[in-house]
Amino acid sequence: YLSSSARGIHSIAMNHPIFGYGSLVHPDTRSEAPKAQPAILRWWRRSWAHRERVGGKPTSVLTVRMAPGSEILGVVLSVPDAYFPTLEKRETGYQLAPVLPFAVRTKQELPCETYVGDPARRKPPEREAPIWRSYLNCVLAGFYRLGGDEALDDFVYSTDDWGPILDD
Repeated sequence: YLSSSARGIHSIAMNHPIFGYGSLVHPDTRSEAPKAQPAILRWWRRSWAHRERVGGKPTSVLTVRMAPGSEILGVVLSVPDAYFPTLEKRETGYQLAPVLPFAVRTKQELPCETYVGDPARRKPPEREAPIWRSYLNCVLAGFYRLGGDEALDDFVYSTDDWGPILDD
């Protein structure tokens, strides 16, 4: 996968449609890119199998992978050009991957991209790299705001690689 800046997309478009499936679902984490609509991404599956270092400590965070027959709930963000570099910096360790227009169910059919974790950082959670409760709570709160208990259930059942959770 290539970032959109490498492909020159952001120099052409005024807004970047990005499918968010984790913390980007929570509106408070994307105040500079507020326009979002609920969406279903077909043929992809979410998992806790991406490693990051935050404050020098390893943690497991969300990523997605292609998975025939699967679908996940999330949002399509309309990211303005001015905010795109900030989003790219935030999503360090991820690469933008194109999503086919018919794979995204929203009010309208549109092509978009989603952030996929670097394959070199793909590893399920373990005691040395747990899921941080603060991150999990942010994601859960975003899904609850998106669709209440039904969206929470969907998140839990459509997410793989659950592991140890650290009360940070």
